[in-house]
Amino acid sequence: MGYGNGTFVALRAGILTSPDGYVWTKRMGPVNFSPYGIAFGNGNFVVVGYTILEYLSKIATSSDGVTWEEPFSTSISLSTVTYADKTFLAAGGSGLIIQSDHVVGPRISVQPRSIDFGKVVLGDYQQTIKIQNQGTDDLVLGIADSPSLPFYKLDGACLGQTLPPGGECTISIRYSPSSIGVSTSWLNILSNDPDRPDLLVHMVGRAVQ
Repeated sequence: MGYGNGTFVALRAGILTSPDGYVWTKRMGPVNFSPYGIAFGNGNFVVVGYTILEYLSKIATSSDGVTWEEPFSTSISLSTVTYADKTFLAAGGSGLIIQSDHVVGPRISVQPRSIDFGKVVLGDYQQTIKIQNQGTDDLVLGIADSPSLPFYKLDGACLGQTLPPGGECTISIRYSPSSIGVSTSWLNILSNDPDRPDLLVHMVGRAVQ
């Protein structure tokens, strides 16, 4: 079990999350993924396991335990992972240990990267984007470009702000269709992350009768 960012994450025939340790929700992890070990560090959960069909070891990462990414796979059997001194270490039955790069500098995380308002009648609807600094230095956020109508970027505590390591903030997006049809747009989030100085969040909505 791991704990971080106000969430418990447990591994038992899949991935479970809980805000309090009492009520648990099963989450959709990577496809055909059987998790073995979990660790939390630098604002991220890291899970090691293997794919059931290919029997390749996978490393999956998530900032909230709900949405998971698969940045790495290997033929090395991995069963456990830990975090120390700004780095993750994963090991398995083969006796080999693999190590992640040290996470240095500002590192931006944006969740979700795509917003779907679904099918709605004409009116006003709102969703939230969470921005987190998963690095070791301050993350400076620029002024994000506004999406095109009928999407609106509402005032929030993110834009133009500086997030310390582990800090987070939110941006609210409103969808206010005035006519029937499909609408799409992008929100461009700027920062001083050297690897991802601008990130695009896609949004779509479908206004129906």
